[in-house]
Amino acid sequence: MKKRIIFMGTPEFASIILRGLIESGEVELLALFCQPDRPFGRKKEFKAPETKKYVESLGKNIPIFQPERLDQKCIEEIRAFRADMIIVVAYGQILPEDLLDLDCINIHASLLPKYRGASPIQEMILNNEEFFGISAMRVRKGLDSGEILGVKVLKNDYQILFGDLSRELASMGVDLLLDIFKTKISPLAQMHAVASFCKKIKKQEGVVDFSDAERLVCKARAYDGWPGIFLDSGLKLFDVSMENKRGEIGRILEIGNFGVIIACACGKAVRIGYIQAPGKQILRANVYVHGQKLKIGHILQ
Repeated sequence: MKKRIIFMGTPEFASIILRGLIESGEVELLALFCQPDRPFGRKKEFKAPETKKYVESLGKNIPIFQPERLDQKCIEEIRAFRADMIIVVAYGQILPEDLLDLDCINIHASLLPKYRGASPIQEMILNNEEFFGISAMRVRKGLDSGEILGVKVLKNDYQILFGDLSRELASMGVDLLLDIFKTKISPLAQMHAVASFCKKIKKQEGVVDFSDAERLVCKARAYDGWPGIFLDSGLKLFDVSMENKRGEIGRILEIGNFGVIIACACGKAVRIGYIQAPGKQILRANVYVHGQKLKIGHILQ
């Protein structure tokens, strides 16, 4: 028998999981709750959440709710559906305590209790974790603190970018939920004493320098898409990887069609494939440095 669910989620990550559940044939979607449409880009045009766009594409008149906050009216509407389960994935709001007596399952993109909070995927990449993972838990009072219902794990290949990892973990989240639907679970309490937390990312966190090659590359992978990585000057760097080469920090060691190699500390360097100056188009790194009349031994800044 299909699980009658309410889905609460907003971004692409949540949309992938919702799509996977519906395409599995194991659920009946009673309603979607997501964040309101928000202004986006330089023109500030309103953009709908990815979950909303997906549900509308189904053409089934499934109710979509976009409250600024879950007030008493929302709580009554949720209860009126008499859903078997509420699935919460990157919704963007903390559920009121008045809903926690219902069967609410949250999918969180980390191996809890590590990286509770808003940016777990980026934090796993930034900290170069040996393993990435996704967790299913009961929704309880307290941020991402409920009992664990299951996890799935993915080994770090030290190359995957944020967007690709996000999509991979979302697909794993679908499989995890389907396993939970079919299996009798003994929930496991989290070890709260060893929990760690992560906050919403701000643009300024994308600033890098050439003091630490590994940190720079991890930032490039974690912040791929947004906010990206950039020098204090605003110069954006793309397609970055680490090299075992020595030189004075910040100086250009090599220039070629492969990109530009810049020296970092401790006998390390980074290869930069593309560069974008503020307000300009993205260029191949060698084209950019030639245009700036930079040569081997010069400092990129």
